[in-house]
Amino acid sequence: RFGKKFNTEGSEIKTNPPIDDVHYYTEAIIKLYPVFRCGTQAKDCLNIIRVAINNILKNPDEEKFRKIKMTNPTVEEKLKKIPLGMKIVKVLGFEEEGEFEVLKKEKTDIDLLKKTSSYLEGEINKYNQ
Repeated sequence: RFGKKFNTEGSEIKTNPPIDDVHYYTEAIIKLYPVFRCGTQAKDCLNIIRVAINNILKNPDEEKFRKIKMTNPTVEEKLKKIPLGMKIVKVLGFEEEGEFEVLKKEKTDIDLLKKTSSYLEGEINKYNQ
């Protein structure tokens, strides 16, 4: 009724590379949880993700480092309460399994983890200046 009909043939849904999603969600966290209002909430969230990634990169074959226990009080307080932080975890390939977020070995994108770790390190360091 309003203009042309949408042509579904030949049109593809465009998806962003995962690292672009990580950048987008990280920037959103920083903007939505500013230091003057929320203290270090954004920094703490990003730091938990960075630590989890670095543990996987240092010990890629150990299963225990591929899990984030979501019922851990620190994780609940600093990561789980920020939905955009959980979106970053999902973009990295983690999947919910009971009380854990688990990154399966076959779904691990080491390059994405390295880029994300480096990017988060830079963003966290901005808080320390």
